[in-house]
Amino acid sequence: PSQNGNYNRARTKKVFEKAGDIYLLDLTNAKTVQITSSNEREFNAFFSGDEKKVLFVANGNLYGWEIASGAFTQL
Repeated sequence: PSQNGNYNRARTKKVFEKAGDIYLLDLTNAKTVQITSSNEREFNAFFSGDEKKVLFVANGNLYGWEIASGAFTQL
């Protein structure tokens, strides 16, 4: 995983960008989930205030990815 990225408050999860896509790393079990996979670059990933979503920028818009369901929302 990338040296860069943002942690949740408990520092058990980390979101980061790699090759223009966003990933979520669960540090408790070392599993990585690829959140995005596109030709466009997604960046500036961080956890929402309630830590239920990963927020990121793509195509000049802010998006949210719900961790529990995997649903995307343009904000």
